[in-house]
Amino acid sequence: MGRKPLGPWVVAGADGSADALAAVEVAAAEAEMRGLRLRVIATSPRPASACPAPGSDSNGRVGVLAARVGANLAAARAASCAHRVRPNLTVRTMVVATDLAEALIRESRTAGLVVVGGRNSGGDAGPGSVCAHVAARAHCPTVVVSSTMDRTDAAYRAPVVVGVSAAGSDQAAIGFAFEEAQVRGSPLWAVHVWWQLPAGVGCVDPFGYTLRETWAAVDRRLAGALAGWAGRYPQVPVRRLALYDTDRVRALLRVSEHAGLVVLDASRPATHGVGSLGTVADELIRRAGCPVCVVPAAGRWSTPPKQRQRRVPAVPSTLSSNAPPPRV
Repeated sequence: MGRKPLGPWVVAGADGSADALAAVEVAAAEAEMRGLRLRVIATSPRPASACPAPGSDSNGRVGVLAARVGANLAAARAASCAHRVRPNLTVRTMVVATDLAEALIRESRTAGLVVVGGRNSGGDAGPGSVCAHVAARAHCPTVVVSSTMDRTDAAYRAPVVVGVSAAGSDQAAIGFAFEEAQVRGSPLWAVHVWWQLPAGVGCVDPFGYTLRETWAAVDRRLAGALAGWAGRYPQVPVRRLALYDTDRVRALLRVSEHAGLVVLDASRPATHGVGSLGTVADELIRRAGCPVCVVPAAGRWSTPPKQRQRRVPAVPSTLSSNAPPPRV
């Protein structure tokens, strides 16, 4: 396809939780589909009491040993899970003495994909959780998975959904979504949620205004955002969805019920701090009905290919962006 392949590893975090095992299953599927290897990372962070003073009676060393044993068991269980669902996959495990989020972020520098559970062993899925921390700071795409999500083969054939904003900063997410749809052999749904008149519509006559004309203007902008990537991946069926809704999160959550993966850009508003996700991505990774992939803006998908002469027709359906607002 003219692009260098993903890194040689798909990396998954293992902490013994149900969501982490689900993440390992998805990571194994992604690795097999892409012809890559799977690396499972477990951690046994060293507590502050791990280095007692000479001659002291501290139990710090016992705690370190127990944590190390627990991490090795979590890694072994995760590897067994991966081999159960993908018997021919090459799986390697690694136990490191650091925080799981930091370990995954470090691995993301050379990995092609990181997959992490939505809730860690403590049940945390909020903004300060491992998944949110990794998704916000990873150097490669990060997929967040919950144990309640469908992980059957049918789920991997469901549409890949990519959120496209009006800011035009989603090229990395769009490029990865096209590649993922091709790998899975599934269609791509490009979703743009709007509620204000898009730029470029011009002066609106209140007596001659029609929603269909505005819809067409939004659809043209969406087609333009996809054009370069659609030319590079001509075999991927594309459906454009320009959804009118005042709540972008609500609209994307409805679409996620029909998707196999939702892909979002990792960029965040200036009001959000460094190392944190924007509201949309944060809400989706906690509430979506399918795995969510957050793609960093910098990377090999950040620059769209040169546009070719291929048009990007919307797949005719009740969800077509040329139809009245769909109730997805």
